[in-house]
Amino acid sequence: NDYEAAKALTLAGTDIYCPPCDALTGQEIAFGGDLMRPLKKAPYLVLESQSQAFTGWLPYPGQLRLMALSHLASGACGLMYWPWASIHNGIESYWKGILSHDGEPGETYREIQQIGADFQKLAPYLNGQHKKNRIAMIVSPEALHALRWFPTEQGLSYNDVVGAFYRALYELNLECDVLYDREENWSGYDLLIFPQLYCASDALIERVRAFVAAGGSVLASFRCFFADENLKIRPDRQPHALTDVFGMHYSRFTKNSACQWMELLEPDGAEALDYYDDEHWNRYASTTYHPFGAGHAWYLGCMASQKELQPLLVQICEKAGITVPKLRWPIVCRRRGRICFFLNYSSQAESFFLPIEGTDLLTGKRLNKYDRTTIPGWGAIVLNNS
Repeated sequence: NDYEAAKALTLAGTDIYCPPCDALTGQEIAFGGDLMRPLKKAPYLVLESQSQAFTGWLPYPGQLRLMALSHLASGACGLMYWPWASIHNGIESYWKGILSHDGEPGETYREIQQIGADFQKLAPYLNGQHKKNRIAMIVSPEALHALRWFPTEQGLSYNDVVGAFYRALYELNLECDVLYDREENWSGYDLLIFPQLYCASDALIERVRAFVAAGGSVLASFRCFFADENLKIRPDRQPHALTDVFGMHYSRFTKNSACQWMELLEPDGAEALDYYDDEHWNRYASTTYHPFGAGHAWYLGCMASQKELQPLLVQICEKAGITVPKLRWPIVCRRRGRICFFLNYSSQAESFFLPIEGTDLLTGKRLNKYDRTTIPGWGAIVLNNS
């Protein structure tokens, strides 16, 4: 229970391991930071990360540096590796450290030396620079466990759905905070996303209502607000106590060969944005939009593909007044105060028009807005936009 445990800490910390080589996307690093950072509303420490690691996990040249800069971009104040020196016996003998079994400084050691030099160079600029995001994703350990006991469908776990929504945001360069459902302070956010929040208390549901009524935007996925905090299913129209906010209701759900879960949404004032492509269920909406009070509410009744989810998120952000960056993954753009990180998660050089101006703190080079800029494979630019 990270949320409660963090109350006893002065500094939050986490382990972040991620597959390197061709599987390296940076998503795990970003998610770990977005989950840890809000716990203390401050920088966090990466307690463990890999260097050489195991067979197939030896990072390509340049990837360790890219990963380290990505931790800083997500708000980390420090980074530690497991282990320092590869051990010679025991169960983790082949999970290699910064030094190989011979104990001699090698290529991995020298790359981490470079990372240390980068951190020393960046520290004066990053100190006091915190992240402020306008989007938050609400997650719940209780919902995770509940959906293990009462699964939506095999192959569609709670983490699958959370991961799909996060991936869509990440690839669009829409930064978000990942908040536990116990967090009551939603001030400063314009958009809240609820992926498969199966169980929710009456108090949380009232906060959702008040947030939208006051001008906020909400996107909820299927199987949201279905049960109370004790997993007792609500005995009324779904989504419980929010049918007027979303302007629709449903009482039946099914699936077909193309969709693992389909809630048959019936608009009650909401606009149907899409319908099911199914000869039996095509009169039912799959996605709805409804203004409520001064805000806006979207409901997604099925698991959408990335191709479908990303345009929906763009539409929602535009309605919420959130600028959608033009850059897309594999160029990852993350901001920490005045410092903007441009990270190339590709083995190929990537060129783009720079959306801001500033000095690259890694090279000292001045870059102008709209300059055509090229980042080498697995490379990075850290721009001081001041």
